[in-house]
Amino acid sequence: MVALWEAYRTDENLAWDSLPFGDRPAAVNPALDYAVFCKERENNHVVRTETRVVFGDEDRINQRLKGSVSRQINTSFVERFNGTLRLSDANLIRKSQHFAKNIEYFRARISLFIAYYNFVRPHGTLTKRKGKPITPAMAAGILKQPIDIKELLQTPIPLR
Repeated sequence: MVALWEAYRTDENLAWDSLPFGDRPAAVNPALDYAVFCKERENNHVVRTETRVVFGDEDRINQRLKGSVSRQINTSFVERFNGTLRLSDANLIRKSQHFAKNIEYFRARISLFIAYYNFVRPHGTLTKRKGKPITPAMAAGILKQPIDIKELLQTPIPLR
């Protein structure tokens, strides 16, 4: 939640710890909708699930869900992406002896993978629906066709 706070807070000078917990949602961009799916476990079995709205409006979140693929709040998409990301970089594999020695190089590798994942690599599920190779960027309407890896690597990236 701190990352969302940092990205969407309305006042740059406001620190996460400076407000009581109940006042934090009011200090972020009102267009941000964020909800979590919580599981309560007993003896390694899920006994109860609950959806909580952290930032935003519950009615607006429900409207957005009506137009989404899953129609409910869940973690399946982000967990699938995390698994794919973990398998793509040795620094992210669990229980390994690899570690990132330089955070800048690590961030660059992750950024490159995310660009490859969204703009170059066709996804099987998307491709099955349309019958032709579809990337997430194409499904979102950003591209008309996948870009070549060479084109991705030759595209200059503006520095912040």
